[in-house]
Amino acid sequence: MPDTPDKLPFRKRNVPLGNIVGSSYDITHDINGNEIKGLTIDQKYPVSGLQVTASEGHSWNGKFQDADVGGPFETTKRYLALDKWGTNPKNLDDLPKYTLQATKNDISVYKPRGHYTGHQLPTSLQSPLRWPDPAPSSNTTLMALGSTAISRVKPTNSTADLAVSLAELYREGLPQLPGRSLWKERAQIARGAGSEYLNAQFGWLPLISEIENVAEVMDRGDKIWKQYERDSGRLVRRRYEFDPVISDPVIISTTTSVNPYPTLGTYFYTLGGSMGGTYQRIRYKRQRRWFSGAFTYYVPDRHVDGTVDGMLYAASKARRLYGLTLDPEVLWNLAPWSWATDWFANTGDVISNVSDFATDGLVLRYGYMMEETIVSDEHALNGVKWRSTPPGPVNSHVYCVTKTLKRVRATPYGFGLTWESFTPRQLAIIAALGITRR
Repeated sequence: MPDTPDKLPFRKRNVPLGNIVGSSYDITHDINGNEIKGLTIDQKYPVSGLQVTASEGHSWNGKFQDADVGGPFETTKRYLALDKWGTNPKNLDDLPKYTLQATKNDISVYKPRGHYTGHQLPTSLQSPLRWPDPAPSSNTTLMALGSTAISRVKPTNSTADLAVSLAELYREGLPQLPGRSLWKERAQIARGAGSEYLNAQFGWLPLISEIENVAEVMDRGDKIWKQYERDSGRLVRRRYEFDPVISDPVIISTTTSVNPYPTLGTYFYTLGGSMGGTYQRIRYKRQRRWFSGAFTYYVPDRHVDGTVDGMLYAASKARRLYGLTLDPEVLWNLAPWSWATDWFANTGDVISNVSDFATDGLVLRYGYMMEETIVSDEHALNGVKWRSTPPGPVNSHVYCVTKTLKRVRATPYGFGLTWESFTPRQLAIIAALGITRR
């Protein structure tokens, strides 16, 4: 299945934009000065835009889904608007119409006097050259922007966070661990000693403090791991929008003494047939880009090598110890003392494994970089002077808009990569998360 819009199947359709319409007739006079109404002429010129879409084609049931149900696509549409960014699409039938009538001055035998009702537009809109060409960014550009967006919005890599948190606890408990080998002897002394020893500042109380501190560290490590396991496979959705890129307006062409469209007889204009209008075509361009995706991470099976189970078992022993009211007898009965060493030894292995896994642990269940490109040509005709009452000028303008929406899809490990480049471990992680290549 192709992954870029330029390789996708496409379809196109015409976009009806209404008609340039007008109705005109002339009044002349016979030799006796009587008015003669001429034949009425109805003008109707259909105008069409065009929409071209390249897409895989996906069904949609209207319900939100966690899975990736989209795909890369690109669609370009041409339409009319009354604003330069095309937010107010217009059909020609909705554009203003004018009612014009030539003046009655200097009417003589056989000299016509015209009437017109309909559009007076700055251009015919019928030439394909009047529509700006689409100007979307390349796939390479969008993928580079998508990589930037991911780096800015990805959730903290939970796998790497876990390694850091466990390492901090590991270091936090280690200073007290060397004294662990003496805990048993100190507990035995306290068990056989009198109250004087139990109340001594450097006897029973320091021992209890040491054991409780280590037990608390282990309990926190247990909670961190279990939260990490609970969040495995959950979606974290992120969106990032770049600042819009707006180009400076460009004047494509300027022409003076231009008549509106449809073209009318010169007797509608000022004496001598001078229209006096100035036509300009001005181009505007704006691009809006944004990223949307859902991140997740994967926890490997913790029973593979037993290190995590050993760590959690030791933590459960510590939690039990931490929850008891300690006295020398209770403490002695909780021997053997290997639970403390077991936790730190196993935790060291877990940190090593998790650190290796952190590189591949964070995965995109879906990710898209999207872009809206609007290229808009303003057709403006200003200063046309009519032979009418009251006299002109009449100003007319319309925007011909070419709008392109484009979307490129990320792989589970980001943009610009291929499934063939993934390592066996990466492929195994993707498969474990139920992500398949479409």
